[in-house]
Amino acid sequence: MTSPRAGNESLEVLRRFRHAARLRARRRVTSLSPAQSAEWIYGADAIAHRSGGFFRVVGLSYPESPGSGRLQSQLIIDQPEVGVLGLAVCAAPEGPRCLVQLKCEPGNVGSVQLAPTCQATQSNLARMHGGSHPPGSFLLEQRPWTESLQSEQGTRFWQKRNRNIVWRVGADQSVPPPERTSVVWTSAAVLRQALAEDYLVNTDLRSVLATSDWEAWLGPEPFARGDQDALTQALARAWGSQSNSEIRDRGECILGWLAKRRADAAEWGADTQPLPLEAVSPAREAPFVVRHVRVVIRERERECWDQPLVTSRSPGEVALLGYRQHGVLRFLFQASWEPGLHDHVELHPSLCLPPGSAGSEATTGMRRLCASGVQRRRVWQSDEGGRFWRDCSVYRVIEVADPGEVPESFVALTPREVMWLAPRGVFTNEARSSISLLLSTAAVL
Repeated sequence: MTSPRAGNESLEVLRRFRHAARLRARRRVTSLSPAQSAEWIYGADAIAHRSGGFFRVVGLSYPESPGSGRLQSQLIIDQPEVGVLGLAVCAAPEGPRCLVQLKCEPGNVGSVQLAPTCQATQSNLARMHGGSHPPGSFLLEQRPWTESLQSEQGTRFWQKRNRNIVWRVGADQSVPPPERTSVVWTSAAVLRQALAEDYLVNTDLRSVLATSDWEAWLGPEPFARGDQDALTQALARAWGSQSNSEIRDRGECILGWLAKRRADAAEWGADTQPLPLEAVSPAREAPFVVRHVRVVIRERERECWDQPLVTSRSPGEVALLGYRQHGVLRFLFQASWEPGLHDHVELHPSLCLPPGSAGSEATTGMRRLCASGVQRRRVWQSDEGGRFWRDCSVYRVIEVADPGEVPESFVALTPREVMWLAPRGVFTNEARSSISLLLSTAAVL
């Protein structure tokens, strides 16, 4: 049994835990011919697991742009199951503590990354792999403290969503450690610091933290801590600039604005539909391809398996631009349509080039604006290693003096407006990772 009172108290100790977990995992990933797979079928219509569970790789046909009438195609992951991303949190006198999993995935950069207490698909919860129960699944019997439905990448997944959950456990409540995995209680202060480390916190934990109640684990003034740099000072000033009623009214206004864009996208994007694999454009034109691998990882629910992994041709680039209006820091998000999003349109960071993307004329202008600003934060992060092979992007927070004329597809949000909107399923996966980088600024104690 493990107690919330027992855990590491420094980032260096957490790094050592991670290194030890990496050694125990002994991850081995080797290429495998699809014909040699005992678990997956490569057909003309889809790449599918023999059990019918987990996920499929299919083709997707979708409009090239609004009203263009031109269609293009690509591969996409079809995983209709709603996954579970859940974090156990305990209130303690010295500050909140979080139960994190040191999770080894085949496609992770660095092998092991910090993950939520429970990170599982419905197929894993049903043990369709023939192995043990997923780590942390015992917590599903408890009532969530907070819960929201959030998207996966709309350029990679077809209408995939996850339940982002936070569970509260008592300080005197012993929690059984998940079977065959490494877990550790860590303070919220250390976890915030970890968010600013390259490849340390995985995309799922970043998503859960970004969509949680920040004040519950960061405190009522989350950015007013100790010695502050320019970004943290600006966040602290912005935090107290609005009343609760002003934030709610502004948030409702944004939701209405977004609903109109979603309705428009649903109309012109109605032609988006799955395709047989054989109808997809040649792979040489695609930003990513699929490779098949054999995986051996100790301390997983099942230690050996094979599977397809998405492999992108180049790293991604993500930037969240901030500027001060009447002394209050605001961040620019863009309403973006992606073919695989369940709700058609969500809020992207100011600049978002997924791994493998070549960019466009519009992103050239935003890159130029980024170059004119001051870089406040920068970190490399990778996508979910259970589906992607070392897909990574550089994430930056940049402050500019004047954003110029902002296109109508963009919206400027204060930090508290971001917190109000985050649990409501309006931010993309990349936006939530950008938001988690803002949370890392509260790490200076």
